[in-house]
Amino acid sequence: MKSQIELKCYIESFRRKYHRQKKGEKSRLLDKFCSVTGLDRKHSIKLLAKKKIGRKRKKRKRGAKSKYDDPTFLRVLEEIWLLTDKMSSNLLKIAMPDWLSSYEKLNGAVDKDVKEKLLSISPRTIDRRLKKIKENLGKGRCGTKPGKLLRREIPISTLCWDEKKPGFLEADTVALCGGSLMGDFVWTLTAVDIATTWTEVRAMWNKGAHATCEQINCIEKSLPFKLLGFDTDCGSEFINHHLIKYFQHPDSKVMRVAFTRSRPYHKNDNAHVEQKNWTHVRKLLGYDRFSKPELVPLLNDALKNEFSLLRNHFYPTMKLDNKMMIKTRYKRIYGEPETPYSRVMKSDDVDDATKRKLKFIHENIDPITLKRKLEQKLKYIFNLNKQKNKKHESFSRS
Repeated sequence: MKSQIELKCYIESFRRKYHRQKKGEKSRLLDKFCSVTGLDRKHSIKLLAKKKIGRKRKKRKRGAKSKYDDPTFLRVLEEIWLLTDKMSSNLLKIAMPDWLSSYEKLNGAVDKDVKEKLLSISPRTIDRRLKKIKENLGKGRCGTKPGKLLRREIPISTLCWDEKKPGFLEADTVALCGGSLMGDFVWTLTAVDIATTWTEVRAMWNKGAHATCEQINCIEKSLPFKLLGFDTDCGSEFINHHLIKYFQHPDSKVMRVAFTRSRPYHKNDNAHVEQKNWTHVRKLLGYDRFSKPELVPLLNDALKNEFSLLRNHFYPTMKLDNKMMIKTRYKRIYGEPETPYSRVMKSDDVDDATKRKLKFIHENIDPITLKRKLEQKLKYIFNLNKQKNKKHESFSRS
């Protein structure tokens, strides 16, 4: 044969003829094939096989069949995963006992074998079993405008806080603007405690100083510990006289709360709260435009009650324990995931009366019931917002 192309064409044409013949005739044709191509007889038999050489055969997995292939187990795992808002496998492993208990209350008892598998499954196996139904989401816009008046009076955070003690918060705002920052619309204020990851979210109409102070006051009253520090970016909603006055003692100008700010254009200075802007705001409310002030009390009702209880009591979070430089890269070591409620209960800086109150609340709430109430409230809010937006669009066109 002169070339590989000619050889391939000859093999394909000869293969059809070869497989139509009986055993004795095949031997004669094989001799002819070897003499024409100059190939070895055994190799020629492989080339003329029904399956083409080079195509990989699907290998059967060796060993016993996986115990996690049970359809009932997979159905329950998927349902619980969806109920937890597609929680990551490392967090779902920790949260599984609480959510499974709630699932059984509402859907009846789960088989003992399925229950044992759900409680013993590893995070990596959860990822493999849920691989087909996982989805990705996108990003949005930044609505932070710099406040220049009081930067000298509000010190830049120098990481001097005691981050192991609850009460030191990072805060940020998120614009529910629908992609356009023109006009008036709803903003959210997110505050996260660094030590316990306890997070509170509130809605406000625009981001004026008065509205921001009002929602910070609401968040402070909801915290299970005393507010000790408050760190923000350089947005005008935070860098103003109203907030400085709010953090001062009423009888003097001494600051009762350590008020600090991040460096301008250094987004990672507020890494804790930037992460919560995604998990607690965008995943919940998306990127729609909320352009009516009557939506604010409805949003706050859902955020202050069902959403706060659900997130702080039943959603584990991860915390960075250590970070080390290896050559040119950082290696981050994370601790075991825990719920913010669990971290508050373990803290020696939270008084016993508060812990007893939190324990009573935790024992008398159910995650799936909270989730369904939250979904009902959000459905009403989104439907109302959709109607308002349609009216606004028709009015602007006319």
